[in-house]
Amino acid sequence: MPQSKNRLSGGFWKGGFPWLAFCLGLLALTASCSQSGGPADSIPRLGFMQLLEDPQLDEGRNGFLKALQDAGLVADRDYVLRFRSAQGDQSLLPMIVQGFLTDGVKVIATSTTPAMIAAAKGTMNQPNPPPVVMTIVSPPEAVGIRPVPANLTGFYSPVDMKEYLRIVVACLPPPVKRLGLLTNPAEANASHAAAKLTEAARQANIELLSAPVSSINDIRDAAVSLADKGIQAFLAAADNTVYNAMPVLSRIGEERRLPVFASEVGVIRGGAAVGWGLDYFDWGYQSGKVAAQLLQGKPLSELPLRPSLRNQLQFNEEACRKQGLTITPEMRKLADELSAALK
Repeated sequence: MPQSKNRLSGGFWKGGFPWLAFCLGLLALTASCSQSGGPADSIPRLGFMQLLEDPQLDEGRNGFLKALQDAGLVADRDYVLRFRSAQGDQSLLPMIVQGFLTDGVKVIATSTTPAMIAAAKGTMNQPNPPPVVMTIVSPPEAVGIRPVPANLTGFYSPVDMKEYLRIVVACLPPPVKRLGLLTNPAEANASHAAAKLTEAARQANIELLSAPVSSINDIRDAAVSLADKGIQAFLAAADNTVYNAMPVLSRIGEERRLPVFASEVGVIRGGAAVGWGLDYFDWGYQSGKVAAQLLQGKPLSELPLRPSLRNQLQFNEEACRKQGLTITPEMRKLADELSAALK
Protein backbone atom coordinates (compact mmCIF):
# COMPACT_ATOMS: atom_id res chain seq x y z
CA MET A 1 0.00 0.00 0.00
CA PRO A 2 1.56 3.38 -0.97
CA GLN A 3 2.49 5.82 1.76
CA SER A 4 1.09 9.32 2.11
CA LYS A 5 4.36 10.92 0.95
CA ASN A 6 3.38 9.83 -2.60
CA ARG A 7 -0.02 11.51 -2.46
CA LEU A 8 -1.23 13.60 -5.33
CA SER A 9 -2.06 17.21 -4.69
CA GLY A 10 -4.99 19.25 -5.91
CA GLY A 11 -8.49 20.42 -5.19
CA PHE A 12 -11.58 21.40 -7.10
CA TRP A 13 -12.40 24.87 -5.80
CA LYS A 14 -11.86 26.69 -2.54
CA GLY A 15 -13.75 29.62 -1.06
CA GLY A 16 -15.53 32.38 -2.97
CA PHE A 17 -19.06 32.04 -4.26
CA PRO A 18 -20.11 28.38 -3.99
CA TRP A 19 -23.47 28.71 -5.73
CA LEU A 20 -21.92 30.49 -8.73
CA ALA A 21 -19.10 27.98 -8.95
CA PHE A 22 -21.48 25.05 -8.62
CA CYS A 23 -23.88 26.31 -11.27
CA LEU A 24 -21.03 27.11 -13.67
CA GLY A 25 -19.70 23.60 -13.09
CA LEU A 26 -23.04 22.00 -13.91
CA LEU A 27 -23.34 24.20 -16.99
CA ALA A 28 -19.93 23.06 -18.18
CA LEU A 29 -20.81 19.44 -17.46
CA THR A 30 -24.05 19.68 -19.46
CA ALA A 31 -22.37 21.53 -22.30
CA SER A 32 -19.64 18.92 -22.58
CA CYS A 33 -22.11 16.14 -23.30
CA SER A 34 -23.78 18.13 -26.08
CA GLN A 35 -20.54 18.22 -28.07
CA SER A 36 -19.74 15.26 -30.29
CA GLY A 37 -17.10 14.18 -32.72
CA GLY A 38 -14.13 15.16 -30.54
CA PRO A 39 -11.32 12.73 -29.71
CA ALA A 40 -12.38 12.59 -26.04
CA ASP A 41 -15.82 11.17 -26.89
CA SER A 42 -14.55 7.60 -26.84
CA ILE A 43 -12.72 7.98 -23.52
CA PRO A 44 -14.70 6.69 -20.53
CA ARG A 45 -15.90 9.39 -18.14
CA LEU A 46 -15.42 8.99 -14.39
CA GLY A 47 -17.61 11.14 -12.14
CA PHE A 48 -16.26 11.77 -8.63
CA MET A 49 -18.52 13.51 -6.12
CA GLN A 50 -18.19 14.44 -2.47
CA LEU A 51 -20.25 16.40 0.02
CA LEU A 52 -17.63 19.03 0.73
CA GLU A 53 -13.93 19.70 0.49
CA ASP A 54 -11.68 19.57 3.48
CA PRO A 55 -8.13 18.26 3.91
CA GLN A 56 -9.22 14.83 5.14
CA LEU A 57 -11.74 14.15 2.38
CA ASP A 58 -9.27 15.46 -0.18
CA GLU A 59 -6.82 12.86 1.12
CA GLY A 60 -9.36 10.17 0.27
CA ARG A 61 -9.72 11.53 -3.25
CA ASN A 62 -5.94 11.68 -3.64
CA GLY A 63 -5.68 8.03 -2.60
CA PHE A 64 -8.39 7.12 -5.09
CA LEU A 65 -6.56 8.87 -7.94
CA LYS A 66 -3.23 7.33 -6.89
CA ALA A 67 -4.79 3.88 -7.27
CA LEU A 68 -5.86 4.73 -10.82
CA GLN A 69 -2.33 5.92 -11.56
CA ASP A 70 -0.76 2.78 -10.07
CA ALA A 71 -3.08 0.67 -12.24
CA GLY A 72 -1.52 2.32 -15.30
CA LEU A 73 -4.48 4.58 -16.06
CA VAL A 74 -3.70 8.08 -17.30
CA ALA A 75 -6.20 10.94 -17.02
CA ASP A 76 -7.48 12.24 -20.37
CA ARG A 77 -6.04 9.20 -22.10
CA ASP A 78 -7.75 6.31 -20.33
CA TYR A 79 -10.49 8.22 -18.52
CA VAL A 80 -11.87 11.74 -18.21
CA LEU A 81 -12.39 12.90 -14.64
CA ARG A 82 -15.49 14.92 -13.72
CA PHE A 83 -15.09 16.12 -10.12
CA ARG A 84 -17.96 17.84 -8.32
CA SER A 85 -18.32 19.02 -4.72
CA ALA A 86 -21.62 20.06 -3.15
CA GLN A 87 -19.72 22.53 -0.93
CA GLY A 88 -21.47 21.12 2.13
CA ASP A 89 -25.01 21.51 0.74
CA GLN A 90 -26.70 18.08 0.66
CA SER A 91 -29.53 19.40 -1.51
CA LEU A 92 -27.09 19.81 -4.42
CA LEU A 93 -26.00 16.16 -4.47
CA PRO A 94 -28.95 14.84 -6.56
CA MET A 95 -28.21 17.54 -9.15
CA ILE A 96 -24.62 16.34 -9.38
CA VAL A 97 -25.79 12.75 -9.91
CA GLN A 98 -28.18 13.86 -12.66
CA GLY A 99 -25.38 15.78 -14.32
CA PHE A 100 -23.20 12.68 -14.34
CA LEU A 101 -26.02 10.60 -15.86
CA THR A 102 -26.63 13.22 -18.53
CA ASP A 103 -22.91 13.19 -19.31
CA GLY A 104 -22.95 9.41 -19.70
CA VAL A 105 -20.27 8.60 -17.14
CA LYS A 106 -19.07 5.01 -17.06
CA VAL A 107 -18.40 5.03 -13.30
CA ILE A 108 -19.60 7.25 -10.45
CA ALA A 109 -17.32 7.48 -7.41
CA THR A 110 -18.68 8.88 -4.15
CA SER A 111 -16.88 10.19 -1.08
CA THR A 112 -18.96 10.69 2.11
CA THR A 113 -22.18 8.93 3.03
CA PRO A 114 -24.56 11.68 1.80
CA ALA A 115 -22.92 11.51 -1.64
CA MET A 116 -23.30 7.73 -1.73
CA ILE A 117 -26.97 7.97 -0.73
CA ALA A 118 -27.65 10.49 -3.49
CA ALA A 119 -25.90 8.34 -6.10
CA ALA A 120 -27.67 5.16 -4.97
CA LYS A 121 -31.09 6.82 -5.12
CA GLY A 122 -30.34 8.74 -8.31
CA THR A 123 -29.29 5.63 -10.26
CA MET A 124 -31.77 3.21 -8.70
CA ASN A 125 -34.38 3.45 -11.45
CA GLN A 126 -32.01 3.73 -14.40
CA PRO A 127 -32.31 0.86 -16.92
CA ASN A 128 -28.53 0.38 -17.06
CA PRO A 129 -27.15 2.28 -14.09
CA PRO A 130 -23.42 2.97 -13.94
CA PRO A 131 -21.45 1.37 -11.10
CA VAL A 132 -21.23 3.51 -7.97
CA VAL A 133 -17.85 3.07 -6.25
CA MET A 134 -18.03 4.28 -2.66
CA THR A 135 -15.38 5.40 -0.22
CA ILE A 136 -15.46 7.13 3.18
CA VAL A 137 -18.99 5.90 3.86
CA SER A 138 -21.09 4.06 6.41
CA PRO A 139 -22.76 0.74 5.46
CA PRO A 140 -25.53 1.50 2.93
CA GLU A 141 -28.15 -0.59 4.74
CA ALA A 142 -27.40 1.18 8.02
CA VAL A 143 -28.25 4.58 6.51
CA GLY A 144 -31.50 3.56 4.84
CA ILE A 145 -30.43 2.13 1.47
CA ARG A 146 -32.47 -1.09 1.48
CA PRO A 147 -32.17 -3.27 -0.45
CA VAL A 148 -28.65 -2.35 -1.49
CA PRO A 149 -28.67 -1.75 -5.28
CA ALA A 150 -26.59 -4.16 -7.34
CA ASN A 151 -24.58 -1.29 -8.87
CA LEU A 152 -22.98 -0.30 -5.53
CA THR A 153 -19.41 -1.39 -4.92
CA GLY A 154 -16.26 -0.21 -3.17
CA PHE A 155 -15.43 -0.15 0.53
CA TYR A 156 -17.39 1.07 3.54
CA SER A 157 -16.65 1.38 7.25
CA PRO A 158 -18.21 -1.23 9.54
CA VAL A 159 -18.65 1.60 12.11
CA ASP A 160 -17.39 -0.57 14.97
CA MET A 161 -18.24 1.75 17.84
CA LYS A 162 -17.73 -0.96 20.46
CA GLU A 163 -14.08 -1.26 19.47
CA TYR A 164 -13.74 2.52 19.20
CA LEU A 165 -14.99 2.89 22.76
CA ARG A 166 -12.59 0.18 23.90
CA ILE A 167 -9.70 2.17 22.41
CA VAL A 168 -10.91 5.38 24.08
CA VAL A 169 -11.10 3.69 27.47
CA ALA A 170 -7.65 2.13 26.99
CA CYS A 171 -6.16 5.56 26.35
CA LEU A 172 -7.74 7.41 29.30
CA PRO A 173 -6.79 7.19 32.98
CA PRO A 174 -9.20 4.91 34.86
CA PRO A 175 -11.93 4.91 35.84
CA VAL A 176 -13.72 6.19 32.74
CA LYS A 177 -17.22 7.22 33.75
CA ARG A 178 -18.44 10.08 31.55
CA LEU A 179 -17.71 11.02 27.93
CA GLY A 180 -19.07 13.70 25.59
CA LEU A 181 -20.15 13.21 21.96
CA LEU A 182 -20.74 16.01 19.47
CA THR A 183 -22.93 14.87 16.60
CA ASN A 184 -24.96 16.26 13.70
CA PRO A 185 -28.30 14.37 13.63
CA ALA A 186 -28.91 15.57 10.05
CA GLU A 187 -26.11 13.29 8.83
CA ALA A 188 -27.32 9.70 8.48
CA ASN A 189 -23.79 8.40 9.01
CA ALA A 190 -23.38 10.42 12.22
CA SER A 191 -26.76 9.32 13.57
CA HIS A 192 -25.93 5.68 12.90
CA ALA A 193 -22.56 5.99 14.65
CA ALA A 194 -24.07 7.87 17.60
CA ALA A 195 -26.71 5.17 18.12
CA LYS A 196 -24.11 2.39 18.09
CA LEU A 197 -21.77 4.34 20.37
CA THR A 198 -24.61 5.04 22.83
CA GLU A 199 -25.38 1.32 23.04
CA ALA A 200 -21.71 0.43 23.46
CA ALA A 201 -21.39 2.96 26.29
CA ARG A 202 -24.51 1.58 27.98
CA GLN A 203 -23.08 -1.92 27.89
CA ALA A 204 -19.78 -0.65 29.33
CA ASN A 205 -21.57 1.26 32.11
CA ILE A 206 -20.23 4.59 30.83
CA GLU A 207 -22.37 7.72 30.71
CA LEU A 208 -22.30 9.19 27.21
CA LEU A 209 -23.56 12.76 27.01
CA SER A 210 -24.52 13.94 23.54
CA ALA A 211 -24.64 17.50 22.20
CA PRO A 212 -26.31 18.07 18.79
CA VAL A 213 -24.75 20.45 16.26
CA SER A 214 -25.96 21.51 12.83
CA SER A 215 -22.97 23.51 11.62
CA ILE A 216 -19.45 24.55 12.55
CA ASN A 217 -20.94 27.59 14.28
CA ASP A 218 -22.52 25.32 16.92
CA ILE A 219 -19.34 23.50 17.89
CA ARG A 220 -17.93 25.84 20.51
CA ASP A 221 -21.13 26.23 22.54
CA ALA A 222 -21.84 22.50 22.36
CA ALA A 223 -18.32 21.61 23.47
CA VAL A 224 -18.35 24.09 26.35
CA SER A 225 -21.70 22.71 27.48
CA LEU A 226 -20.32 19.17 27.57
CA ALA A 227 -17.13 20.25 29.33
CA ASP A 228 -19.18 21.98 32.03
CA LYS A 229 -20.87 18.64 32.76
CA GLY A 230 -17.66 16.95 33.84
CA ILE A 231 -16.82 14.76 30.86
CA GLN A 232 -13.40 13.12 30.64
CA ALA A 233 -12.97 13.42 26.86
CA PHE A 234 -14.64 14.64 23.68
CA LEU A 235 -15.65 12.04 21.09
CA ALA A 236 -16.32 12.50 17.38
CA ALA A 237 -17.72 9.59 15.38
CA ALA A 238 -18.29 9.38 11.61
CA ASP A 239 -19.45 13.01 11.49
CA ASN A 240 -18.42 15.29 8.61
CA THR A 241 -19.62 18.43 10.41
CA VAL A 242 -17.60 17.76 13.56
CA TYR A 243 -14.53 16.61 11.63
CA ASN A 244 -14.62 19.76 9.53
CA ALA A 245 -14.73 21.80 12.76
CA MET A 246 -11.93 19.88 14.46
CA PRO A 247 -9.65 22.94 14.85
CA VAL A 248 -12.42 24.60 16.88
CA LEU A 249 -13.09 21.53 19.01
CA SER A 250 -9.41 20.93 19.62
CA ARG A 251 -9.00 24.46 20.99
CA ILE A 252 -11.74 23.77 23.53
CA GLY A 253 -9.93 20.56 24.39
CA GLU A 254 -6.77 22.56 25.05
CA GLU A 255 -8.59 25.15 27.13
CA ARG A 256 -10.31 22.51 29.28
CA ARG A 257 -7.51 19.92 29.18
CA LEU A 258 -9.87 17.38 27.67
CA PRO A 259 -8.53 15.07 24.92
CA VAL A 260 -10.39 14.78 21.63
CA PHE A 261 -10.87 11.32 20.10
CA ALA A 262 -11.98 10.69 16.51
CA SER A 263 -13.13 7.51 14.78
CA GLU A 264 -10.94 8.16 11.71
CA VAL A 265 -7.18 8.48 11.99
CA GLY A 266 -6.68 11.37 9.57
CA VAL A 267 -8.68 13.70 11.81
CA ILE A 268 -5.65 14.04 14.10
CA ARG A 269 -4.20 16.40 11.47
CA GLY A 270 -7.03 18.78 12.29
CA GLY A 271 -6.22 18.75 16.02
CA ALA A 272 -7.71 15.57 17.50
CA ALA A 273 -5.42 13.97 20.06
CA VAL A 274 -6.21 10.37 19.09
CA GLY A 275 -7.56 8.84 15.91
CA TRP A 276 -8.68 5.24 15.59
CA GLY A 277 -10.22 3.82 12.46
CA LEU A 278 -9.58 4.01 8.74
CA ASP A 279 -7.02 6.25 7.09
CA TYR A 280 -8.74 8.27 4.36
CA PHE A 281 -5.88 8.01 1.84
CA ASP A 282 -5.68 4.25 2.33
CA TRP A 283 -9.47 3.95 2.17
CA GLY A 284 -9.63 5.97 -1.03
CA TYR A 285 -6.85 3.85 -2.49
CA GLN A 286 -8.79 0.65 -1.82
CA SER A 287 -11.86 1.99 -3.61
CA GLY A 288 -9.74 3.48 -6.38
CA LYS A 289 -8.44 0.01 -7.22
CA VAL A 290 -12.05 -1.10 -7.71
CA ALA A 291 -12.74 1.83 -10.04
CA ALA A 292 -9.59 1.05 -12.00
CA GLN A 293 -10.75 -2.52 -12.55
CA LEU A 294 -14.13 -1.31 -13.77
CA LEU A 295 -12.52 1.15 -16.18
CA GLN A 296 -10.32 -1.67 -17.45
CA GLY A 297 -13.36 -3.83 -18.21
CA LYS A 298 -13.77 -6.12 -15.20
CA PRO A 299 -17.46 -7.00 -14.64
CA LEU A 300 -19.20 -5.30 -11.74
CA SER A 301 -20.52 -8.73 -10.65
CA GLU A 302 -16.94 -9.71 -9.76
CA LEU A 303 -16.40 -6.67 -7.54
CA PRO A 304 -18.69 -7.00 -4.50
CA LEU A 305 -19.25 -4.27 -1.93
CA ARG A 306 -16.97 -4.90 1.06
CA PRO A 307 -16.15 -3.52 4.50
CA SER A 308 -12.69 -2.06 5.03
CA LEU A 309 -11.04 -3.56 8.10
CA ARG A 310 -7.73 -1.69 7.89
CA ASN A 311 -8.07 0.17 11.19
CA GLN A 312 -5.17 2.10 12.64
CA LEU A 313 -4.43 3.95 15.87
CA GLN A 314 -2.49 7.21 15.62
CA PHE A 315 -1.62 10.03 17.99
CA ASN A 316 -1.14 13.75 17.49
CA GLU A 317 1.59 14.15 20.10
CA GLU A 318 1.35 17.94 20.29
CA ALA A 319 -2.43 17.79 20.67
CA CYS A 320 -2.12 15.08 23.34
CA ARG A 321 0.25 17.30 25.31
CA LYS A 322 -1.93 20.39 25.02
CA GLN A 323 -5.13 18.46 25.82
CA GLY A 324 -3.67 16.74 28.86
CA LEU A 325 -3.34 13.17 27.57
CA THR A 326 -0.21 11.13 28.29
CA ILE A 327 0.76 8.61 25.60
CA THR A 328 1.72 5.55 27.61
CA PRO A 329 3.89 2.62 26.44
CA GLU A 330 0.75 0.48 26.41
CA MET A 331 -0.93 2.90 23.99
CA ARG A 332 2.08 2.86 21.66
CA LYS A 333 2.16 -0.94 21.76
CA LEU A 334 -1.51 -1.08 20.79
CA ALA A 335 -0.87 1.27 17.86
CA ASP A 336 2.11 -0.82 16.72
CA GLU A 337 0.05 -4.00 16.85
CA LEU A 338 -2.62 -2.49 14.62
CA SER A 339 -0.02 -1.20 12.16
CA ALA A 340 1.69 -4.60 11.99
CA ALA A 341 -1.63 -6.25 11.14
CA LEU A 342 -1.88 -4.11 7.97
CA LYS A 343 1.38 -5.38 6.46
